[in-house]
Amino acid sequence: MIQQPKLPYVRFVSDVKETRDAEGHIERAMIYMAHITPAGGKDEVVKNAEEWLADLRRKGDARGPFDAAANEYTHWHEVFAKMFAQFKAGEELTTAGTPLRACMALLKTEVAACEAARILSLEDLAGANEEALQRIGMGARALKDKAAKLLQSQGDSKVVEENAALRAQVAALEARIDQFIAAGAAQQPARGRRAQQAEPESA
Repeated sequence: MIQQPKLPYVRFVSDVKETRDAEGHIERAMIYMAHITPAGGKDEVVKNAEEWLADLRRKGDARGPFDAAANEYTHWHEVFAKMFAQFKAGEELTTAGTPLRACMALLKTEVAACEAARILSLEDLAGANEEALQRIGMGARALKDKAAKLLQSQGDSKVVEENAALRAQVAALEARIDQFIAAGAAQQPARGRRAQQAEPESA
């Protein structure tokens, strides 16, 4: 009996990639990486998860249904594509609020410690209880305080933006009122002249 090759150990990791468009605006996109360690090996290979899975499927389809290597690639694709879908679904369901990976003020090691404790958002970190802090480990309380300050600064920035928008609206309304007043004042003498012309001459 031919023994089936053992599957490698694979873990999926997500990250936020920042790019700038032609006008200099920052655009953020989530990317997924596959960390692959051969069965019984120590060397880890990191590949783009979606590209790696697509390559497995392509190799399985290209070699034909009776090729042992093709069967192996097809089996790998089926197993790891399912794992990847579960990883993405679980992450999307549990990430609510501001993703920790999108916070430039946090180190990658800090984000990793929080994610290991299943804390994926800034809001969850700021509201973490004692049990969650214990799961994070050393430096957890400082991270919680940092998250609270980051949320507060975001709130302050939002208030400043809203106040600036309100001031701009008020200024625009005042300018329109001034225009109406000026237009009314300009029409008033014209009405007076027309009224005088309409009066009959005295005998």
